[in-house]
Amino acid sequence: MSQTSEKYRVEWLAADQARDAGLEEPADVVAFKDIPYGTYDSWNLLDLYMPKDATKYTNVNDVVKGAANDAAQKLPVIISIHGGAFVYGQKETYKFYLMSLAQRGFACVNFNYRLAPEYKFPAALEDTDAVLHWVMDNADKHNLDTENIFMVGDSAGANYAALYSIYCVNPEYARKVQDAAKFWYGKQARINPPLAFKPRAVALNCGLYDVTNDRDNHADIMVDLFGEHLEECCEYLNVMDNLTADFPPAFVMTGEYDFLKLQNRHIAKALSKLNLPHVFKSYGTPETKEISHVFHVNMKLPLAHLCNDEECEFFKGKL
Repeated sequence: MSQTSEKYRVEWLAADQARDAGLEEPADVVAFKDIPYGTYDSWNLLDLYMPKDATKYTNVNDVVKGAANDAAQKLPVIISIHGGAFVYGQKETYKFYLMSLAQRGFACVNFNYRLAPEYKFPAALEDTDAVLHWVMDNADKHNLDTENIFMVGDSAGANYAALYSIYCVNPEYARKVQDAAKFWYGKQARINPPLAFKPRAVALNCGLYDVTNDRDNHADIMVDLFGEHLEECCEYLNVMDNLTADFPPAFVMTGEYDFLKLQNRHIAKALSKLNLPHVFKSYGTPETKEISHVFHVNMKLPLAHLCNDEECEFFKGKL
């Protein structure tokens, strides 16, 4: 592990815990926690958050007993991919953010995935695919609306959300990833989206979409993610190089003090160039220095709630 990755894991965890200090889980949300969705132990656990008044089951024991609330309604699904520079992050530090989205009428899936350097690209895309299949396989149990599955991601998670969406609609990119996995690791990548699936829409928050200019500045992170295949990282991580006209509708946002602000403006321009439906929002002013990178997960900020309201309304407009 590079010193940079080790530093991020220590410092960012402390910052995330300080951000969420004093918050409590909302009483109007049901949380099903630590559900295995794959074969990689704690790397492959997810939580499912649902509004209590629309939930088929009110607790885990009811699921086991099959004691369903027959009046429950089908819920659209948000699958969230956390950020963390490809090397950091866990579902625990996203629970308050995603429970707040559940309060807005969604079933929200919050999951751990395999990080670098322990696992190399495309492990996180494999795990995202496994989560999608878990949603499909458990839709009847939880009344999940598989016709309306949305994805959100921030920072590196926005990169993964965009890449997985591209994988679903761009056969050339899918083939390229599969060929690389077979060449690098001697086996196919376990990424098999359901036939004709693509997210109904995606929310790309404070994301990284082009590593070309940053590759040398963040070479240690790229080595952690790609190992000896560092020189090829741009080919697989650069979202804008792989966009097609079939990319799902997108809500792209950034903050006034987001260090990736230009990246988000650039992807909005790329979406416009392809005439793809999207919304671009930049939140904050020069006076709101707290509106920085991934501010939207800080439930103590009013502008975070405004951003999340607008993203959810964007999703609801696609139902």
